[in-house]
Amino acid sequence: MNKKEPIFPKNWPEDYRVTKNWKAPEIQENICPDCGRYLARFSHDKVCQFCGYERTKAEFNIACGMRVVKYNHHGNDVFVLKDDVGNHRDHCLCWICGKFYPEPEVPVKTPNMNCPQARMLYLLCVLFKMVTPVWECPNWIPPRPDQIETEKQ
Repeated sequence: MNKKEPIFPKNWPEDYRVTKNWKAPEIQENICPDCGRYLARFSHDKVCQFCGYERTKAEFNIACGMRVVKYNHHGNDVFVLKDDVGNHRDHCLCWICGKFYPEPEVPVKTPNMNCPQARMLYLLCVLFKMVTPVWECPNWIPPRPDQIETEKQ
């Protein structure tokens, strides 16, 4: 459907429709891109109650205020969802895998101890200046005792 004028609820008075700034982002994110209807909670709900259009996760995150921000990571300006800044290790399976030896921790005498998949992914991250957490891995093993953080009391 082409971008049309929004369809408003029938009970809205005409002066409210005219005086509201319909170009404002907080209004636009509440207009269903499929049927064009204005929904007061569409920015918080995933599905249009009129046509059944379902937002993608990215559309939903943006509508809920999860904005993309720019910050400096290892000397490079990068973009990330605001809520995910600095949370790479919380999402990456490698950090709780017994085969994982991060770059500074790899023993000099045995450089091949690190997981080959993790090493290759790290090299790609360095090459393209990106951060890529691992969520699924067929070679995961339980963490070593030195990887388990004890709670500080």
